[in-house]
Amino acid sequence: MFYYDYYMRGCFYQDLATIPTLQRQKAQLIDLRSSTAFEHAHIPGFINIPYSQIYQQLQYIDKRYPVYFLCDNGQKSEIVASDLCAHGYQAYSFIGGYNHYHYQIDQSLY
Repeated sequence: MFYYDYYMRGCFYQDLATIPTLQRQKAQLIDLRSSTAFEHAHIPGFINIPYSQIYQQLQYIDKRYPVYFLCDNGQKSEIVASDLCAHGYQAYSFIGGYNHYHYQIDQSLY
């Protein structure tokens, strides 16, 4: 189930709850956090292209398919998704970023 009703600044927002479905679909999942943060902990199925390098690495993103971006708190992923939407990509930003995902996982332990 996708949450396309979170539309703002030219890109769609994606709820973190959709990650398992996107992983099964082998979606383009990109973690924009630093390489160090990614190596420390990341969500399976995501590849790491740090925010500082994303615009130099666009050749690795297939414009024919949706691409989903994740950062620490959702701000950088929103910027990238919005920019790419303006250039014809179907791009999405995860609401709340990795910090929100990590918080949800930790809370499930209680």
